[in-house]
Amino acid sequence: MLNIAQRYYKLGFTPIPCEPRSKKPACVWAQWEYRRPSWEELEVVWRDAIKRFGNQLNVATILGKAHGLCAVDIDNSEAFKQARNAIGLTERDLQTWATHSHRGGALIFRYPNGYNLPSKTPNELWGAELLGNERILVLPPSIHPEGTVYRWLKGHKPDQIPLADIPELLLFAFIGEQPKPTPRSVTLPQNGHGDGNGLPSWAYAVVALLRPYWQEGWRHDTALALAGTFAKRGIPKETAEGILRELVREANDPEVKDRLRALMDTYDRLAEGESVLAWQGLERVLDEDTLKALDRLLPEPPHNGHRPPLATIERPERPCTDLGNAERLVRLFGDRIRFVPQWGWLVWDGKRWARDNGQQRITELAEETVRQIYREAAETPDNEERAKLAKWAIVSESRQRIAAMIDLAAPMCLASPNEFDANDWLLNLENGVLNL
Repeated sequence: MLNIAQRYYKLGFTPIPCEPRSKKPACVWAQWEYRRPSWEELEVVWRDAIKRFGNQLNVATILGKAHGLCAVDIDNSEAFKQARNAIGLTERDLQTWATHSHRGGALIFRYPNGYNLPSKTPNELWGAELLGNERILVLPPSIHPEGTVYRWLKGHKPDQIPLADIPELLLFAFIGEQPKPTPRSVTLPQNGHGDGNGLPSWAYAVVALLRPYWQEGWRHDTALALAGTFAKRGIPKETAEGILRELVREANDPEVKDRLRALMDTYDRLAEGESVLAWQGLERVLDEDTLKALDRLLPEPPHNGHRPPLATIERPERPCTDLGNAERLVRLFGDRIRFVPQWGWLVWDGKRWARDNGQQRITELAEETVRQIYREAAETPDNEERAKLAKWAIVSESRQRIAAMIDLAAPMCLASPNEFDANDWLLNLENGVLNL
């Protein structure tokens, strides 16, 4: 199956493993809904799935704009044929990659430019549904739960004919005829004027830039870092809130209240002189080119024509904040902990990186970090500072503070799956490592 998956990847699919005789993915794939991963990333999840389920896995491809694919999933072939004939679509119009499955099949098309397709749009009259963003489609030679083998239709295999554009008549049958949306006109800010929709025009460019990075599992931390950056750049809270609302809407993020609370708390904390997560948090999420683009887009705060340094308030040596506790955790145990978004926390047990199911080990390390704050207090010569640290140590013992410490430490210990088990010829044993 690994060879089949790699061949599919070279053909333009984004193949992920599914459990045997099932449409259920055998891996976490939400992080790839809005970007196409490298083959190296996919190979990691495929090897992991093969270890868990054997080589009888099913295979599916991720659909959506980032992957350049959409599909018409047909459950009732006769109804589809009648509806197709009724609007004048011929078989020649549907010369594209096509599969046959248990009850019907699927037509795979190039994702249409200028449209943002819903995840699933059913049409009962057609006996089919249009699959767009955030969906997967099972591919041959997978096996249906009823035992039927998925296969490519004769003459419609990816290595036989090119991928076709979805005919507009077929597209409109599902989403209705509508004018193609035109991209927003984006320009850099000039005297703070907007585009008439309540936000300055540069703000929409920020939304478009950050949208692919608004990934599940990282949205809270990204919102905190973005709020801190906005606040330190002097962006009005109302504008920052508008940008955040646009991001949440574009990403179909259900936690709008959490994101706005993170923003409000950040602005309030900075106003009170507390340290906040800002640009350094974005550096853990965004690549270098995106960071540079964001830096150019954000307006310059008024400071005699010059941008002030981001950290305008001196940070305490021993900050009594959740971020400070996260930094303490990483300082004490950073060589023993890693966070992989697809897997969660990993903790070094002396022989291997073990998955921390239920976060038991990372919680124990966080609790030990709190105990170390008492030691900090005991070793501090200044009476006022000692009292402050002791009080913070007591506060940090709460479940909420420990959970916040763990959450904020995750971006500081970020790792990817392909960093583990990278050498197929090294076998980890109880008493050492065997070079095969």
